[in-house]
Amino acid sequence: MATLSNWIKIAWRGFWKAVGRTIKFVFKTIAAAALAAIILAVVPPIVFFAWRSAQPMEAPQFNGLTFYQYMTWRFETHNATAAQYQATHPNVSVKVDACYLADLRLAIFAPMSEFDTLAGKFPALRRFISPRDYTHIPPDATWATLPAAW
Repeated sequence: MATLSNWIKIAWRGFWKAVGRTIKFVFKTIAAAALAAIILAVVPPIVFFAWRSAQPMEAPQFNGLTFYQYMTWRFETHNATAAQYQATHPNVSVKVDACYLADLRLAIFAPMSEFDTLAGKFPALRRFISPRDYTHIPPDATWATLPAAW
């Protein structure tokens, strides 16, 4: 027969199991909410960019090309230029995708014009810019002229 102290131990053990399950539930809920927030922050822009890239661009210089068509044309043009250069300079080793990859790297990793423009507004940022690039800094940057400078 169970004594009162055994019932207290069993009840106490059950209480801590319930507390443990509650804490586990709270953390699983927080983790699920965080994962959902991350997915909602990352996936829609990627999906929108993929969808928008398949639509014709409105700027007249693109003649109704989609972004994918434009990038394919650009890639083929870079490779044709490399092949033409190789034909006219047979003693030079030309890497086929070098121009395209260098151009892509510049577009992704070197958006410095915005930073240079902000350095015109906030002179303390000039310490992060090479002195030879000071010519790119607009002299009279104000909040009204910043969008035009970009």
